[in-house]
Amino acid sequence: TTFEVGADIGLFDEKVNLSYTYYSADHANQIVQISLPRSSGYTSTVSNIGSMTNKGHELTLGIKPIDGLIDGLKLELFATYSRNVNEVVKITDEIDELSIGGPYTTGVSVVAKEGLPFGTYKGLAPKTNAQGQVIVDPNTGYPLYTDQEVYLGNYQPDYTASFGANVGYKGFGFN
Repeated sequence: TTFEVGADIGLFDEKVNLSYTYYSADHANQIVQISLPRSSGYTSTVSNIGSMTNKGHELTLGIKPIDGLIDGLKLELFATYSRNVNEVVKITDEIDELSIGGPYTTGVSVVAKEGLPFGTYKGLAPKTNAQGQVIVDPNTGYPLYTDQEVYLGNYQPDYTASFGANVGYKGFGFN
């Protein structure tokens, strides 16, 4: 179920264009691969479970600063910004966390955890002191790690942004 609203605004004879969109999407019955115990004779199965939400903003600005000043020359400058906030709302009534990848050679797994973004990393973290410095084993020189796994972050970016230019002159173009 998706809701979206936006606006496109052109100013100064379309030399400045601004677009904005807000969206909210609720996803139910996600298709996920579930790991099975090896004793079952299979390693995984596919099931429709869970629900998650995505809410976000998209903003685009385009400027044509020399439009119409030089015959055949076109220049457009553009910038985009988007932010998506994702949350796993529910896995099943029986579980609130599902491993979707790993553990990898680093000991880190990727999980879907209720209340966190999809694709959250989970694993042991370096122990730190009160000042936030990593505690190192004096015998080996390697960091000491927590006894329990913790959530380390996720692979979804806080935002994405880009900018660029399109230049054209008498049939030739450059981006």
